[in-house]
Amino acid sequence: MVQRSGLVSIALILIPNIIVIAFRILSPELDEAFANDDLGQILMHILATIIGIILAFRYSRVHDHEFRRSKAVSYTHLRAHE
Repeated sequence: MVQRSGLVSIALILIPNIIVIAFRILSPELDEAFANDDLGQILMHILATIIGIILAFRYSRVHDHEFRRSKAVSYTHLRAHE
């Protein structure tokens, strides 16, 4: 089984929030729109964190050739018994 890096998983969770912060820094209009809207800021960062968790989950799942081979063998095994 392949081991995945924990640091990469953490980075994948944090990158969407870093992108949100970068957009706020680079866009004064966006920063001004969210300056007085605490709920909007919270929701924006929660959404970015959820996207990061999805990215980390997809990264942590391993679908190497052994996984695919075992799925194919089990499929053909089930078909042979029908």
